[in-house]
Amino acid sequence: MSVFRNVVSVASFYAAAFIGAGFASGQEIMRFFVRYGKGGLVGIAVSFGFLVMGTVLIINRSKSQDARSYADFIYKQSPRLAPYLDIVYSMFALIGLAVMLAGCGDLVAELFAIGGGSIATALAVGMLIYQGSDRLLDIGALLTPPIAVLLILPAARTLTDTGIILPQDGVPLGIGAALLYSSYNLCLSMAVLSAFHHKLKTNGQIWSAALLGNGIVIILLLTIALSIWSEPITDTQSNMPMLVLAERLGPLFKIGSSVMLLAAMFSTALAHAFALVNRITHQTTLGKPLSIGLVLFLGLSLSELGFGSLIEFGYPIIGVVGLLMFAVLLRR
Repeated sequence: MSVFRNVVSVASFYAAAFIGAGFASGQEIMRFFVRYGKGGLVGIAVSFGFLVMGTVLIINRSKSQDARSYADFIYKQSPRLAPYLDIVYSMFALIGLAVMLAGCGDLVAELFAIGGGSIATALAVGMLIYQGSDRLLDIGALLTPPIAVLLILPAARTLTDTGIILPQDGVPLGIGAALLYSSYNLCLSMAVLSAFHHKLKTNGQIWSAALLGNGIVIILLLTIALSIWSEPITDTQSNMPMLVLAERLGPLFKIGSSVMLLAAMFSTALAHAFALVNRITHQTTLGKPLSIGLVLFLGLSLSELGFGSLIEFGYPIIGVVGLLMFAVLLRR
């Protein structure tokens, strides 16, 4: 790959992994930013700086440790706590995979009135991982533009109809919520960036990838937040605010948003599954086919708990893990 292509591919895969079900549906943006008004608006700016600096830090630490997987990163960063953190982080990745598989299954059933969406998603994920890491970067570069376009269209259309209405009140807790949100997502980034840091050779390339990947995320986040502030969403609609906005604009927007949500969940499932397979193949004697089969079997088994249950009970666990892991990262 050329230097430019490496930077774009790593940044795109990072962004595609970042934009999961919570982000693409608007639920995370409602909970961590919109509800805090002006505090949330400031929090968006704080998040951008924190995410860029954190991304650069993770890549540089991964390079200095010559890490090949998140387990490598953890064992070299904190040898004493590593066995426990490795287990906890693996559970974090497995829960994330199960949530995305369950969500894809539910959405396929809603869109096409057929079952087996979770299994089909798992098979597609397994096939792509088997083809190697370069293939995953290509997929990230392929998926990110349409996800971004389909995500920003209903938000931009809402803003053109209503105009931009900034929040009048603010809650300072929005800055703390933004830091919590950023920490969780940087925790996910450890798995992605520790596996692909070797694609970025210089400080310029590292900063370019960090600015591009997080720039995509923050532009989308800001546009969505502004659209929700301008076209308020009720508490009963807060689970899927982007789909609510899309539905208000017409059936084509709703279909586009549903397809975007499916692609976003697929890309995040791919990132979680790859992280687990990469960890197993580099830390055990299992080969790639068996590792893929094991990861997908566990993910599908856990996905049987259902999308709603996994969100309700699994995501609080993931949030705590995110804070713990990033605290470990900042120790040195």
